[in-house]
Amino acid sequence: MRGNGQSIQIGTQKTVTQKLITMFFVFGMLFFAAVAHADDVLFDVTIPLSDSETNLSKQQQIDKALTEASRVELMRLTGRLDVNDDDEFQELLKNPKEWLSRYSYQPILQEGVAVGTQIEFNFDQKHIYQYFQKHNLVLWPYSSRPKTLVLGSQKLGNDTTNLTADALGDNPSLDYRKPAERLGVPVLEPSADMSSSLWIYPLQNALPEQIAFLESQAKANYLMTYQEELTETGEKTFHWELFDKTGNKVLDGQADNTLAMDNLKDIFARLLDYYSQGYRAQADVLGSLTLTLDNMTQVDNLTSIENVLNNMKPMVHSVRLHSLQNYQANFEIIYQGFYTNLLAKIQKIPHVLVTDNDAVIGVVQAKWSDEVMPVTNSTDDSSASQSAIPPAGNDDQPSQAPATQESLDSATNPFTSQTNDSTSQVEKSAGVQTEGAVIETMPQGTSIAP
Repeated sequence: MRGNGQSIQIGTQKTVTQKLITMFFVFGMLFFAAVAHADDVLFDVTIPLSDSETNLSKQQQIDKALTEASRVELMRLTGRLDVNDDDEFQELLKNPKEWLSRYSYQPILQEGVAVGTQIEFNFDQKHIYQYFQKHNLVLWPYSSRPKTLVLGSQKLGNDTTNLTADALGDNPSLDYRKPAERLGVPVLEPSADMSSSLWIYPLQNALPEQIAFLESQAKANYLMTYQEELTETGEKTFHWELFDKTGNKVLDGQADNTLAMDNLKDIFARLLDYYSQGYRAQADVLGSLTLTLDNMTQVDNLTSIENVLNNMKPMVHSVRLHSLQNYQANFEIIYQGFYTNLLAKIQKIPHVLVTDNDAVIGVVQAKWSDEVMPVTNSTDDSSASQSAIPPAGNDDQPSQAPATQESLDSATNPFTSQTNDSTSQVEKSAGVQTEGAVIETMPQGTSIAP
């Protein structure tokens, strides 16, 4: 057989297989570096320093902030608020420095003026992935998280201000974007051109059709509305509501005489827990899938497929080349989550044509094609599976598809996106607790969020 790439000859099958196994072992040490960009955001945690903490020594500042950052990191990776109570996370919580890649001091800016100091911690993805894989822990991919359109407002007496991006700049204590980013909850913000007649307020009893329309236009899975009200006597109330994609209310809450930012932190802690329940429930059990690939005549093609499969973290826990014979490769894949989601990722690998699959026994039949297979739209996240695979003989290295930011025309769609596309749905679950406290009955001055 001739070709630009290295050929696999039947007569040298054993030698080539040995070389491939060695090659895949090397690639296995490197696959963590190619995690999808969308999930990279989960490994950076920023902790602001309070006025009292600025008087501490630098080492004391770092130690205290890192303790908090490690807990936040585990919460945003897993969607769980009970990480302190789980023995499996104690190694990470007690020795956070071992999981840290780097840190840096940064100013907190408001309108270009430094108003404080914060420390950004960058955690080691490879180390954490290895730990999660070793202990069969579930990591909730950022790109699989639902997006929430957020409509906030502030009512002072009889005057109501809709919290657009510009208004949030003037009201940093009501800016929901920081607590959402802190816990890894993707949000959509309305544009400055959105008509006030479209705004949704808590206790408004808006029609489900109206809410569903706004969600559809914004490509959001949920809509959350909140309002801080300050009466003429100085009393504060804070209401919020969450609506699903059909426009029906699924969660709500009220907090009296508490700081608005504490309320927002608690709300997003509640949303993190609520949104992640569905994924955690279906991902707790690992599955096994056999991928059979025919027409694997080139070593370069085989290694490219191996790389793409390995890059499907965190859904894919491990990939092993089980056999290679007569140009047919058999991979054993251990994964978390739904079989259909993994199948959708495999179907989107360039040059791989899926010919048959059996969900009952967990077998996918496919073949290599020199033609790039068309990528179809899917509700499943595929940011990690669309890495370009060069045909054998191409000197270009496999590259990760660049992450994109959604840009919507405000004339027809008055929303801007802060996230990657995701249409994951989470079923309604009543009575969700957040660290032992129900957010609807938050006591004054108390915050359940980290």
